[in-house]
Amino acid sequence: MCRKFMPKVMASQYERQLRQLTTTLSDYRGRRNYPKVWPADLSTYEIVIEAEAGPLMLSPTGQFIVPSSCPSFLLVNFITDNLEEATKRLHHYNNIKYVERELYDKTVQELGLSVLNKDDSITPDLMIQCCERLLLHKNILAPLLKGVMLWVTHYYSVMSDGVLCIPWDWKL
Repeated sequence: MCRKFMPKVMASQYERQLRQLTTTLSDYRGRRNYPKVWPADLSTYEIVIEAEAGPLMLSPTGQFIVPSSCPSFLLVNFITDNLEEATKRLHHYNNIKYVERELYDKTVQELGLSVLNKDDSITPDLMIQCCERLLLHKNILAPLLKGVMLWVTHYYSVMSDGVLCIPWDWKL
């Protein structure tokens, strides 16, 4: 439900990607130190390592999304340029994730849903808005959604396995 961004990969593939990126960063650190503007402790931040190629991104939850083939100087510059924004997003996520979980549980229970999930692209803020609207109309929706597997996304659809997809800003 409240999964942070992290694509599913085989352990051996992830190990290879992790080794590639850590080797690159170790080489960088051997040639020069990390920027002085970085805090002494980066343990509150997360790096999600993706496939070989792709863009550098900052997730809505404050994670750095990095392709394993990223040159170290680009990664260091990206982290330096986005550290403040990552901190803001991380704090916001840590404050709001409990609200999202609470509304998630209440929505599942009061609507009698069998499952409630969301796409990775649905931020906690969007999920909160969606759940609040579902609960606002629970008297109408509960009989219709009892036992339904509901997936919050950006479109309407019914999947072949019976999952009902609705956009976060659904209309009644």
